[in-house]
Amino acid sequence: MNRNATKLTDFGDRRNTTVVCGQSGSGKTTFVSQKKADDDFVWDYDVVMHELTDLPMHQGMQGAIGSVLANRDQWIQATEHTTKHCWLIVSNPDAGIVKLMAAAGAAVVTLQTTDEDCQRRLRARFEAETLAH
Repeated sequence: MNRNATKLTDFGDRRNTTVVCGQSGSGKTTFVSQKKADDDFVWDYDVVMHELTDLPMHQGMQGAIGSVLANRDQWIQATEHTTKHCWLIVSNPDAGIVKLMAAAGAAVVTLQTTDEDCQRRLRARFEAETLAH
């Protein structure tokens, strides 16, 4: 088994969850912030990576991936019985967790943003972060 794969075996009924996928810069976080209610739950890979490593947003650390995914699995378990809507933000629409969540009833949204638009957004984000420091 992939050491980064989920160890969860029971996802329960996940009709309360939307999984949002797309490459870096595709607008996943913006999409969720525009669609979610104020009291919805959101798990965002990039935010958790930043919180665990204190690296700049959207910059990962290979050795931290297992911890980030363990955090994701804890979040999935913790939100299983909530009446609130849950949003899971990940990059890879082909990831095992996406398929497992979909099989448990979660909706899956894959943002189809062009490579050019993603690169433009990432450059703008990098420039903004550089100016802020």
